[in-house]
Amino acid sequence: MISPEIIDSALLRKRPLPWPTEGSKEHRGQVTILGGSREVPGAVLLAGLSALRSGAGKLQVATVESCAGQLGYMLPEALIIALRETRAGGLHRSSSKVFASRASDSHAILLGPGMLEDEDADTFI
Repeated sequence: MISPEIIDSALLRKRPLPWPTEGSKEHRGQVTILGGSREVPGAVLLAGLSALRSGAGKLQVATVESCAGQLGYMLPEALIIALRETRAGGLHRSSSKVFASRASDSHAILLGPGMLEDEDADTFI
């Protein structure tokens, strides 16, 4: 029987993530995150910080235009993509093609943190 381990800072220090000794951020891969809304802008911020801390070389975050500027200040190393939003403050369905073209070169895509649950959001998923 495998005994469960408690994930804490001591365990994580014993098992650090591999860090490439050679190469550039291009070699560590690109992550694209789609999410956020006027009401929940912090979800994509936390997801973006997590991607960078886990070793992503490049980060793109696509979110509603009303939050994009502030997100750019908080994640200066990321490319922020401001997408059209609905009256309710969610992602507008007309932005799905813009997102798809920007995410096409990504190695990992995260969809959904902080998105409103509505018909427009379903267009992206």
